[in-house]
Amino acid sequence: MSSNQKSEIVRTKSGPIYSEPETLCSSPAHISDSSSQLNVPTVVESPDNKIRVQHERLFLHDLLNSVGGLHGFLELMSENPDPVKIQKYIASSLELCDSLIEEIQSYRQITLAENGDLKVFKNDVNSLELLKSVTMKLENHDVSKGKTIDVSPNSQPVPVQTDKVLLSRILINLMKNALEATDVGGSVTIGSKMCDSKNKGQSGHRMGSGAGCDCKGSHVSGDCYPVDFIRFWVHNDSEISEDSKPYIFKKQFSTKGENRGLGSYSVQLLGEQYLGGKVGFVSNKEEGTTFFIDLPVRIPDEKN
Repeated sequence: MSSNQKSEIVRTKSGPIYSEPETLCSSPAHISDSSSQLNVPTVVESPDNKIRVQHERLFLHDLLNSVGGLHGFLELMSENPDPVKIQKYIASSLELCDSLIEEIQSYRQITLAENGDLKVFKNDVNSLELLKSVTMKLENHDVSKGKTIDVSPNSQPVPVQTDKVLLSRILINLMKNALEATDVGGSVTIGSKMCDSKNKGQSGHRMGSGAGCDCKGSHVSGDCYPVDFIRFWVHNDSEISEDSKPYIFKKQFSTKGENRGLGSYSVQLLGEQYLGGKVGFVSNKEEGTTFFIDLPVRIPDEKN
């Protein structure tokens, strides 16, 4: 592979290669005898390759969960003649199919984005309608059970020119992360606010800073926008630990256990590199956590 090729995702003409770490890199104990006889060099797993494997394992984990659930509902339908129950199983199966499609599309987008092959399509988007659409998609999701999702009443229908599919993906990932961090009986709020350059730089770590327009004191890469922009934000009542904050947007970092969690990483990848935005968050014990993405009202031309 040449030095200018990216190594995080292994691809062929037929698509990505899915494999467990053992199949990609055998341990020396497994290959020492055969390698000495066949002069096969020992393969050393690089950090980039390790991260790629974690990414693939996460994708397969979620995919198999959805397929397993779908198989279970199909079995129930084949064993139960009750038409009422069959209709219920069909509805649940359709939801799982939607989840499968969502997982596959998400993985494909991240893979294309990492390779620099993702295309951006400009759409005229109504910010309030988008918030409602994202909320509806997650209301019946497993991660939302026993929890409340609210659209902030202060959100206004701001016209934005951006890639609707990518922005939806970003907001869905932020919402899923917030819902996973929320206990049963809790709530997650999503909203948007039109901001101008005069409104940024107010106070720092409080819920108002995430839902408002200022960046001071927040975890955001680079400077805030010097021009008018729109902020989309997602809030929940839990706090991110100080030890975790510097690593939130790292691909290899997860608060959900081994090989879990690419939501924040993909939010920054898609939001900053492809939509020309700024992604950040504020978090404290008193008022919880607010993630946000600041976007120019028109998508940068160089990402056509």
